[in-house]
Amino acid sequence: MIRILLICQLILLFIVQDVEFKKDQLRYSRVREAYSEKEKNMLKLLNENSININELRIYLRAFKEEKKIELWAKNSFDKKYKLIKEYKICRISGDLGPKRKQ
Repeated sequence: MIRILLICQLILLFIVQDVEFKKDQLRYSRVREAYSEKEKNMLKLLNENSININELRIYLRAFKEEKKIELWAKNSFDKKYKLIKEYKICRISGDLGPKRKQ
């Protein structure tokens, strides 16, 4: 679960283009570690899917019963998202069912 959270945090670092936000987040050792470990692979993955880091839009889809999270991405000018990666979830808690809240 920590791995998924670190990956999600890394993805958020890519989305937020505010240099000050990134600089602030890199104060934390876990963020620095995740960033240094995952940046190269994430950039390669985006490049392989013709996604520009400066135009990146993401959509995360989680399936609790199947224990997976899907990472969908597109350029801001594209109409459709592409599934670019699936991550396995090691642990889950709580009951199955929608987690929507108004």
